[in-house]
Amino acid sequence: MVFNALGNEVFTGESKPSSSASRYILNIFHLPSGIYILKIITGEVTLTRKLIIGHQRDAG
Repeated sequence: MVFNALGNEVFTGESKPSSSASRYILNIFHLPSGIYILKIITGEVTLTRKLIIGHQRDAG
């Protein structure tokens, strides 16, 4: 789950494992640049981390 700075849930869904068992891919490209909270729940473990999204603007 991903929450914006106001605490609103802006993304929820299943993640897809990448080639490494410890990495996952989240399709959150649609979210605007900003600071978010990423919450991962796996079994009995809950992990919460700050997520910073910064899209580069096209220079041309």
